[in-house]
Amino acid sequence: MTRRKIILTYLWLAPLMFGLITLVSYDNDIDDIRFGFPETFYSKIHGMSLITGQTGYAISFRIWDFLRDFGFALIVTLVVVLVYARFRKKKGGQATTQSHGSRKPS
Repeated sequence: MTRRKIILTYLWLAPLMFGLITLVSYDNDIDDIRFGFPETFYSKIHGMSLITGQTGYAISFRIWDFLRDFGFALIVTLVVVLVYARFRKKKGGQATTQSHGSRKPS
């Protein structure tokens, strides 16, 4: 793979990887919703006050945890793209040596 192709692959794969990690980390308890791995960047929690008996909810979005999660997805994507490029390069090199080695001289 050329360097340009690796960068283009990385640019479209990074947001996709972030979305995939976020969907896998989705946690929906009885009334609570949480998103994020390794940090929880969004949560919506329902609760009830024992004193007044009123119910309510709290929504929390933490931008720094979101940025850490996105950075984690970028690192995972970089590793996946580089490992894929390396294996593809090795596989391409083996295919040419095998094709030349299988010829019989005439």
